[in-house]
Amino acid sequence: MSAYTAVAHRELSILNPLSADAYDRAIDTLDLSREARVLDIGCGKGDLLRRIVARYGCHAEGIDLSSQFLEEAQKALPSGRFIVGDARTHRVEPGYDVAACVGATHAFGDTAEALNRLARAVRPHGLVLLGEGYWRREPDEQYLAAIGGRREELLPLDMTIALAWSRRLALRETFVATEADFLRYETAHAKAVAAHGTDPMKERSRKWQAAFERWGRTTMGFALFVFEKREL
Repeated sequence: MSAYTAVAHRELSILNPLSADAYDRAIDTLDLSREARVLDIGCGKGDLLRRIVARYGCHAEGIDLSSQFLEEAQKALPSGRFIVGDARTHRVEPGYDVAACVGATHAFGDTAEALNRLARAVRPHGLVLLGEGYWRREPDEQYLAAIGGRREELLPLDMTIALAWSRRLALRETFVATEADFLRYETAHAKAVAAHGTDPMKERSRKWQAAFERWGRTTMGFALFVFEKREL
């Protein structure tokens, strides 16, 4: 985790643009038993796992590179098992009832590999929760240059769903961050960096916010997908 990421998310427990309401509505669809095993890769501060355990009382495991975030996760969910680990190299045994990666597919390299690993982690008819950005429209080249991004980093919403289907992951539900959700998230970022960041961080934040206002509001989206793993 970069120092910038830690500062920008200082005041946030959900480390992506989704609202708490979207999280809770998605969790309501899971219908888990107390014996269920849930894995969150790139779990950050553990808010998704905390909410799932509060709803179902099941077993939770989180993996993240940031020991700082995991300390906060452990405080929020003392019953959880949290491991400092790299998504690309950490060995995950199959058989989970739910495997999640929300706002952290970059930890695997890309969305396709994240879906590969999540699908292998769950049992047949287990659930995969994928939280991922998507292009609401074709990104302007000036926007990509301003944020240091690449067109290939994200997909349109329907292409993400098709990519999952090719891995035998059938869509059950989609929960999309609203423009108001995105604005709240971006505003929290900017305020945290302005209050606690270094001068280079503040300059980076100013450039990002300018790009968000000019292009990002209508270009980038974020969604939480609930997929079910189908058998062959």
